[in-house]
Amino acid sequence: MLVPLIELIRYLPTLIMHPERLRYEDWRLFSIAGGFSLIIVVVGLLIFIKASIRFLKGRGELITTGLYSVVRHPQYFGITLIALGSSILFKGYPPDPLFIVIGYILLAAYEERNLLREYEGKYLEYKQRTPFIFPIPCPSKINEFIFSIILAFLIFLPLIFQGS
Repeated sequence: MLVPLIELIRYLPTLIMHPERLRYEDWRLFSIAGGFSLIIVVVGLLIFIKASIRFLKGRGELITTGLYSVVRHPQYFGITLIALGSSILFKGYPPDPLFIVIGYILLAAYEERNLLREYEGKYLEYKQRTPFIFPIPCPSKINEFIFSIILAFLIFLPLIFQGS
C-alpha cells in the first residue's frame, strides 16, 4: 500500500530539479482524451482508497465483500487505472506505467501464495469465484497470472502506438 506513495516521493526530486519535464503544454487536460483520462485517474483513486480503507478495517480477516467481491486485489486494479489515466493525461511513456502494473501483478501473485497458506480452503473457494486483478473472468485454460500480464499489455498497447 505504501508503494504508490514511495513512487511519488521518488519522482518528486526529479520534477523539482527538472520542472521542464512537467510542462503544461504536454498535458492533455483540456481535450477529450484528457477529460477521459482524468476520469480514469479519479475512478482508480477512489477504488484504491475505498479498498484500502476496507482492508485496514478488516485487518486479519479474509475480506470477500464490496470491491473484494469484484476482484481479489482491488487496490492494484485502482493503481492500474491511475497509471493508465496518468499516462494518457501527461503523455507519459507507456512502458513506465506498464512496468509498474506488471510489478503489482507480481506482488499480487506473491500475496496469493500467502493467502492460500493462511486461509486454505476458504481462500481457494473465494479464488474460484472472484477474478484476480482485472474484473474479467480468466479463461479456464490460461493461468490467471499470465492472463493478467496479457491484459496489462493489451490495455497499454494503444498508448505505445499513439506516438507520444
